[in-house]
Amino acid sequence: MNEIYIMGKLVNVEYLFIYKGKHTSLAKGYIEDEKQIISIIAIDEIADKMYVNNNKLVIANGSFINNKIIIKEIESI
Repeated sequence: MNEIYIMGKLVNVEYLFIYKGKHTSLAKGYIEDEKQIISIIAIDEIADKMYVNNNKLVIANGSFINNKIIIKEIESI
């Protein structure tokens, strides 16, 4: 599991609810920087933060799990 830090504009956030299991919400979206667009996923409280900060500049901390970036922390700038 590798740690990653990303800075860019959070775009196209899709917020989903999970009815079964230990998690209640999921957000999928992208962080866009000068060179690329990176797909990210967040769960529960971080998903809420992702949805609120849609179309804003953010710094995110996450890790690679099964070729996906799962966000652990996100802050708007």
